[in-house]
Amino acid sequence: MKLKDNFYTIENATHDADKHVYGVRLNPNHAIYAAHFPGNPITPGACTLQMVGELAEEVVGKPLQLSCAKNVKYLAPLTPTDSPCPTFALNIRCEGNTWLVKAEVKNNEHVFAKLSLVYE
Repeated sequence: MKLKDNFYTIENATHDADKHVYGVRLNPNHAIYAAHFPGNPITPGACTLQMVGELAEEVVGKPLQLSCAKNVKYLAPLTPTDSPCPTFALNIRCEGNTWLVKAEVKNNEHVFAKLSLVYE
């Protein structure tokens, strides 16, 4: 299930060689937040992982399949109320038929997640 333009929208993007930074806006009214958790919405880790994948697809211009999550660290809760516009910073490198993605999800005050992923 794609989350772009429903769970989140891309507000802005900058690209420099292999570094790609996306400012996104989370949709606090999405049904996922009603369930996770009622009255205290927190972005599920699986949604963060999916957003990184979708943003990587934007960069490479084709569908990607996650083949390995080398390292995934969730460091602080990402909420649509306290941090409605996080930044996703992606470093993407191609090696043969695989794409190596290092991502950091943050705002001005907190780092919410750091991920090292491999896509095919």
